[in-house]
Amino acid sequence: MREYRIPARSNLSLDPVVFIIVNMVLIAAHYMRSWNSRLLINVIKETDVKPLFKALGTGFFFNIVLPFRIGEIVRAYVLGKELAVSRSVMFCTVLFERAVDALIIGAFSIPLIFIGRASGISIHPIFYAIILNIFVAGFLVLYILYVFFRQKRWLLKAVYLATDIFNEKLKNRIRYTIWSAIYGMNIIIGNANISRYILQAAAMWVIYIGAVVFFVKEVCMTGYIESLLIADAGYLSIVM
Repeated sequence: MREYRIPARSNLSLDPVVFIIVNMVLIAAHYMRSWNSRLLINVIKETDVKPLFKALGTGFFFNIVLPFRIGEIVRAYVLGKELAVSRSVMFCTVLFERAVDALIIGAFSIPLIFIGRASGISIHPIFYAIILNIFVAGFLVLYILYVFFRQKRWLLKAVYLATDIFNEKLKNRIRYTIWSAIYGMNIIIGNANISRYILQAAAMWVIYIGAVVFFVKEVCMTGYIESLLIADAGYLSIVM
């Protein structure tokens, strides 16, 4: 098997037209993400795409300039402020969205590994570890949100006992935030069209990956399989 390496910088070339086209497609995919988010949020409060797209852009900016994906928290805060709804509920929708993203990109990576290996490309072991971690993290987040939806008695009791150590004001504030998240997830999972959301999210990821594949192929002069692996690896690192 051959191990694929990106060509040296001296071999790279960038056509401004390619750069513009790729960015326009990525912006369209971002818009599609915001539009798809309405399926989750509209069961809480009817809204159009504009505030969702604004919050998404703000979140992406803070993800770039700050570590630990702080932008996701900022996005939830902006959404809550724009729509005048609970920030904790909006944060749960962001968590659900990112968990679905992780499972989609992870599922996409599995057949791509077999295709790459069949083409004689050596897959680094860290690639497998990243995919495994993404699946574990995605399913764990979805399980936590499902527990919120089911309002498990042990969860409610754990929240009550854990917050009982604080003073009255802080205790009530924490409980209200958690109860809001639980109630919000109950409404979202119980009423939103989750199947449609997942299918549209998968279509969105086809656009994301397709744009990056086109960019890598044009700039690095690689084949389609190599470009797919590079694009997939890039998005795996972002999802992580």
